[in-house]
Amino acid sequence: MRLMIVTTNLALQLTWGQILENVALKKPALGDSMYSDTSVSQPRYAVDGRTLTDVWHYTCFHSSDYYWIYNPHWWIVDLLRDYTIWEVKITNRNIFPERLNNFTVDIFTGSQDPRTLPNWPNNYGTICHHQPTEDGPLASSETRTLPCASATFGRYVRVVKYGYTSLVMCEVGGCWLVASDR
Repeated sequence: MRLMIVTTNLALQLTWGQILENVALKKPALGDSMYSDTSVSQPRYAVDGRTLTDVWHYTCFHSSDYYWIYNPHWWIVDLLRDYTIWEVKITNRNIFPERLNNFTVDIFTGSQDPRTLPNWPNNYGTICHHQPTEDGPLASSETRTLPCASATFGRYVRVVKYGYTSLVMCEVGGCWLVASDR
């Protein structure tokens, strides 16, 4: 038996018994930097499953406020194996919503940690979604589903942001088709 699920602008065709799940939940996450009080801004807070949007409740990743002229702010989660990724959901902070703007979600495949690649972090994996400045930021406390342009196979999901403000996200999750191969 096959089941058709329409999500955003993508249709998923599943065989009975396959499931969609947030495979980023509780997985290892890293960021380029952390806000001055590092205890409240850890990268792992963006995949802890808690949907509170106040940084001071230890539920959001918050990069430093320092502007990196040549290197962007970034956050990355290791899914521990490859998955077919259809969309990514990101939850914004409750204040300063303009900070979650002009960012790209990209996917890296394989067992090599992309941070070991030459020219990191100024190289890109397969682009899943770009949120340009002209589309505006996510609203305060908004959770937005960001569809990939097409199903993307990969292990590492990164959010990268160029600009003069910090990268702040209170939850990063998604609706991914569980698969170990293409």
